[in-house]
Formats: sequence, structure tokens, C-alpha cells
Amino acid sequence: MDIILQQDFLQSFAMLHNLPAYKYLLIDFDNTLAFTNEANNLAYLRSIEDISQIKVSDEQYQLIVSSMPDRRITKTGFYEIILEILNTGLDVPKIAAYKNKIYPAFMSYIQKNQALIRVLEDIKSNPEIKIILVTNANPRRVIPILDFFNLEGLFDRIFYTNDSLDKYSLVISQLNLNPDDVVIIDDDEHQLNSAKLSGVSGIRLVQINPKEVKNAFTLSST
Repeated sequence: MDIILQQDFLQSFAMLHNLPAYKYLLIDFDNTLAFTNEANNLAYLRSIEDISQIKVSDEQYQLIVSSMPDRRITKTGFYEIILEILNTGLDVPKIAAYKNKIYPAFMSYIQKNQALIRVLEDIKSNPEIKIILVTNANPRRVIPILDFFNLEGLFDRIFYTNDSLDKYSLVISQLNLNPDDVVIIDDDEHQLNSAKLSGVSGIRLVQINPKEVKNAFTLSST
């Protein structure tokens, strides 16, 4: 897979406008529109400590984060990783619910993708292109973040896909979209590959690489 790193707005703008014509731009949320790992992980840390009445050391926290796929703490990661590292039983549903409750207190740790947002603002002026936010995230978390950064107006529609492993196929099917009219931007290679199986050509798939760059994005021809 060849990845071309786009370091600034002008390069990113030119790259997206040089793609084949499209009518629908589907955008992922976490680590695409906004880099949310740090806020997510710190909220989980606070929730673990408050609910379980334990103190997680810096060393344990770093070990937990480094053991997680994409360095992002998730509910599913508790059973295989966190329990082993902390060596104690945890009420995972309660911790996850409390994490969602306290998450707004950690929004200052979120970074928006400035280059991508500037491109979206320009594309928004074209009435022939619809911009759709597609996310597996809980709307109770997404909406406050969009409000915090004043981003909700960028999107013609927000589509919540409820932890789907193939969210773009779901959106394409439910909205009856022609895959040849679609461009997708996401950081998750699995989701992009699933979209390709639904008929979206590789040249229409744009991959964010949050590990290497923030405030820019990468083009991945799969």
C-alpha cells in the first residue's frame, strides 16, 4: 500500500480535488475529523480509578495504552489486557458508562484535524457534494464535541452506525448510493477495505494516519 503524506492544507486541498468526480463525501469521526485518543484514554483512566477505587501508576497506564490496538482504550480491551495488567476484577459496564458521563471534562485534550476541516469548509460551498459524517461512536459523545468545535454545520447528515464493522457498506446500502459517486476518508484500514468490497474503488479511499501526522492527512490507494 502506497501512502502519500500530505503535510499542509494546500497539498491536501489539491489531492482531494484531483480525485475522480464524486457526489458524496463520507467522513469518519474519531482520529479522522478529530484526534480523540488522549481524551478517551484519560477519561477511561479516571473512570477505572473512581469506580474501582484503585490508583493506576503511570507505568501501568502507559502499558495499557501501548497494548491497545491503535493505542486507544476500549471496552473490549478490558478483558484481555487491562485485567491482566492491573491484576484485579473490574466492573467493565459500569466503568464504560461512567467514562461516557465524565468524558466532557476531557474535551480540551481533543485536537481537530485543521487541514481536513479547511478542505471540508471549501467543499461545503459546492451544493452538488453532500458531506456525511459516518461514525460508530455514541451520539452522546459526538454531538458535544461537534458543538465544542462548532463543526456540526459542516455536515449535510450524520449517520450513526452502532459499532458496525462495515459501516460504509451499511451507509451506501441504506442511502442507496452509487459507489462510483462516493469518496471516503477514514483512519481505519479495515473499514476502508470493507468499503472497497462494496464497490468503492481504491482511488476513492483516503486514509488518515494519526500515528504520523496531525492537522494533515494521507492518501491511500488500496
